[in-house]
Amino acid sequence: MFFPERAPDLVPATPPNKKRLAEWLPKAILASGNNRKLIEAMNMAADLRPHAVFLLWDGDMKYSDKVRLEVMTHLTRPNQWNFAIHTLGMGTTTSLDAEQNLTTIAQAHGGTFRRVDVPTVPAR
Repeated sequence: MFFPERAPDLVPATPPNKKRLAEWLPKAILASGNNRKLIEAMNMAADLRPHAVFLLWDGDMKYSDKVRLEVMTHLTRPNQWNFAIHTLGMGTTTSLDAEQNLTTIAQAHGGTFRRVDVPTVPAR
């Protein structure tokens, strides 16, 4: 949370922290095309021993079948983590493959998938 800064522990959902999240989220650095970063991110989240993780991602791994297999194998490995993973398909025109990736990850860890459409901003 709050990358590139690292939260030392779980962050309580207090009004100031919710405000901080709302300010940080639009500036979040995307790992554009580097799907292996998902493995690193989930391992970092697991180190915090959460009750649940909400994975915001477009689910797109169209660049390499090898990378897709590596990432999906890691993210769906049974009994790897003791927390639910809920996936949110954010701001996507998500393909069926991308939605399947997100659904599979959520189901493997007792979570749910939800598609979240982000309104487009009109050109100025």
